[in-house]
Amino acid sequence: MVFTLTWLGTAVLAPAMMGKRALRRGQAALRRRNYADARKHLERAAAYEPLREEAVCLMAEASLYAHKPSDALFALNTLLLEQDQGKSRSPRVRLLRGIAGCMVGRPAAARRELAAIPRESATLDDLLAAAQACVMSGDDPGAIRLLDALDQLPLAPPLLG
Repeated sequence: MVFTLTWLGTAVLAPAMMGKRALRRGQAALRRRNYADARKHLERAAAYEPLREEAVCLMAEASLYAHKPSDALFALNTLLLEQDQGKSRSPRVRLLRGIAGCMVGRPAAARRELAAIPRESATLDDLLAAAQACVMSGDDPGAIRLLDALDQLPLAPPLLG
């Protein structure tokens, strides 16, 4: 009985607790703008499968904030290769890949990635990133259409200008 409980604790409960703890530490390091430390903790959290997508997205954000878009793309592409092919990408993964694509100088690829985000679920960040990708790839009419779509969203005064 004791061995069964010990096995259950080490095989099932311990990885979940350690993964959640690493995710919390990574989020805290990200808020403190300590991107190297955040990445270290988030890599540990990504080893626990239920937290994998969340941890990889946070690792990509940390890499983007640290001006390392290639690292962000590597993490996101690795995640996409591991996921089932039938599963659709989340808008968050598409947004992060689009932003990283713009940062590495591949606006056409970023534009394709951002265009795949469904319009009904597109957030303000999604629309702004897609408009930026359109401007960078020379698609001025596409950027204007996306910026016109911002008229339906409530904007705060700094962004309203």
